[in-house]
This record gives sequence, C-alpha cells and structure tokens, in this order.
Amino acid sequence: MEEQNITCITRDKINKRKQAMARTGYWQVGTPKMEKHRERIEELLKFTLESHINQTLEFNVRLSKDFCINLLEEYPNDMLCHSTPTPTPTPTDSFDGVALYPLYKRLASALYRSVKSGAVCRTYEKMVFGDKDSNLKQKEENWDQLIKEKGLELINVLEGISCEIHVQEPYFSLLKDGRKTIEGRCATGDYIRIEPGDLILVNKIVVLKVEDVRRYASFSKMLQAENLEKVLPGVKTVEEGVKIYRKFYTEEKEMSNGVLAICVSKLTAQPYLSLSSILFGLSYGGVRRLLGLADTGGTVSNALPPPRSTLLSSFISPYNPNVKLWFVMNCFMLYAISKGVLLALSGPFYIRNWIALNWSVQNLDSIKILVEKPHNSSHISIKMQTTTILVER
Repeated sequence: MEEQNITCITRDKINKRKQAMARTGYWQVGTPKMEKHRERIEELLKFTLESHINQTLEFNVRLSKDFCINLLEEYPNDMLCHSTPTPTPTPTDSFDGVALYPLYKRLASALYRSVKSGAVCRTYEKMVFGDKDSNLKQKEENWDQLIKEKGLELINVLEGISCEIHVQEPYFSLLKDGRKTIEGRCATGDYIRIEPGDLILVNKIVVLKVEDVRRYASFSKMLQAENLEKVLPGVKTVEEGVKIYRKFYTEEKEMSNGVLAICVSKLTAQPYLSLSSILFGLSYGGVRRLLGLADTGGTVSNALPPPRSTLLSSFISPYNPNVKLWFVMNCFMLYAISKGVLLALSGPFYIRNWIALNWSVQNLDSIKILVEKPHNSSHISIKMQTTTILVER
C-alpha cells in the first residue's frame, strides 16, 4: 500500500509564491478592491434579511418580517425605467430620485458609503422640511457612532479575507454551524496558496479561519486519515465519501494534483453579525434615511417607497376621475422645464410629458404630492415639494 503522502509547504515558500504572482498580476482581483467590498456587503445584507425572515439568524435586527420582505422584493417592471430615454442619464448607483427595486441593493450601497465615510450618508441634506424631529440630531449621532464601530469591525474582517470558495448544501450549513471543520479540495489553482491563519469567505457569507492544511495523494487516503464526521458529516463510509468528491473532480485530476484537507474554524466576528448589529441600531428610521426617505408629519415609520414603475403608472389612473391626467403631468413638466431639462426636446406633447415625468421620478430628492381642494374654491391645489401650482378644473 502506497505510503501516505503529506507535503508541508513552509510559510516562506508560500509568501515567495504570492509575491511572484502579485508581480505578474495573477493574484490581483478583476474588480477594484473597494468595489468588491460593496458587492460583499450587498450579498451579506441579502443573506441577513433572508435569515431574519426564515428565523435562522442568531441576532435580532429589530425589523418586521414584512419590512424585510419588501426590501428584498424584486419588481421586474422597474427595469423599464432604465430603458426609458432621459436627457441626463444617471449612474446605476446614483442616489437621485426614487429607488429602484429591489431596495436592498440601494440600501447596501448606502451602507457601504456610510461605512467608508464613517457616518450615515445623507441623501437629502439640501431639503428643508417644516416638521422636525426634536430627537433627530441625537439619533443621527447614535447612528454615526454605530457605523464607526460596527462598520470598522465589518471592514476589518472583509479586508482580511484571503480567498473565496463556494460550498453546496448541506455542507455550507454544516460549515456555518461548526459541525464540518475540514474541507476537502483538489490541490489546484487558488487552493494551493491557502495557508494556516488565512481567512476564507464561504458563499460570500461566512468567514472561516484556516487552522491547518494537510496534503494527501487522494480523497480516499484523506478520508482514511481524517475524521470522516469532520469532513463529511453524515457520511458513513470512505467509499461513499469518495463518490461525493467524484461529482466534482475526475479521478485523473485527483491523482495528478493530489488533494488538500483544509482544517477550519468559524470566526467569532462574522461580517453578517456586524451587519445585523448595524440594522438593529438603525431600526426603521435609520434604514429609511439610508434609502433617502425623510420623516415628516404623518409619516408611517416602517413605510417604504413604491416601485418607480408603480409610481409612474399610478398617474394614468388618478383617484379623482374629474382631474385630468395632464394636470398632474404638467406639474412634473413645469418642474423639469425649470431645471432646463426639456429645453432641447422636441416631439409630441405626450412624449415630452412622459420624459418629464420619468426624469422627475429619477432625479427628485423627494416627491411629495398633495392634491387639495380649498373650501368654496373652483381650483384644486397640487403641491410638489415647496411649490404650489394652481390648475383649473
């Protein structure tokens, strides 16, 4: 029987290999480092919200299930807003206008900006509201302190990640719960650079610390040498375990490269727990602030903005059938004209109206429309932000 082959790679050799790969660009990531952090926060936020909904999160985020469901809700018709022609297109991560669904993506971008700056990002500083919360300043100071502490904790973990791997269920959950502590991989690609002390991000969610890396000639020899319950919990025999690995690696690849037993432990400071703490501290008010929503008199504390497409289509069927559609659309058109948006446009009136309406939804910091009929008056009053426009019935 062939003697068990265990290769020990010294830290000096691995560091030299990493330096050589860095010089050739091999170790560099395709996207900028900070953009990768933003993407990771987005995935972590989605996982945190889903886990809270499913009651599998070990931390209370102090948000209702319905609120979290609405943050995750996708609205395909919102994509039509991207294809609608606009005179001044805005970047996809812009905070102008009504947020596109799913809202958690915009929330993740706002969280990333906040963590990066060390304070809750404010998207409507220039706006003035008549109703002011006397405790708002104190709330903002608490939110800023929370972002500084937990945000730094979150970024420190993300900064320390050496590589990412994907693990299928049920083994991802077993790793997350600490029942699976050895991950078997073929000794190829990025895996040969893993060393004790490295942090591994699994499925973009859970961070594991590498305790040891041991090399074997085959999965069969690895399963014989290691504790089977730690490698593949629930699997009873080595033969059964080899069949599982054969789904991912051919026997030829296994024999030509060898395999690695990567011994891991779950890091105490999990990034999704740091994010949960941030959500808990922000609660509804902080989350709404990050989404660009302002609390004024009569605001429902856990309300979220409707999809852009719903907001646009709602003007097609006004509540009062006696008020013509062009009254409301002219409201937006006048605002757009005042900003110089439509000066260079030509075409049918209804096309220019639609562009004005769509531009307003994309670019206004806040859209607050009140339709009022003063007592004993033949006019209705349409209020948008601080402007009041009177139109004939």
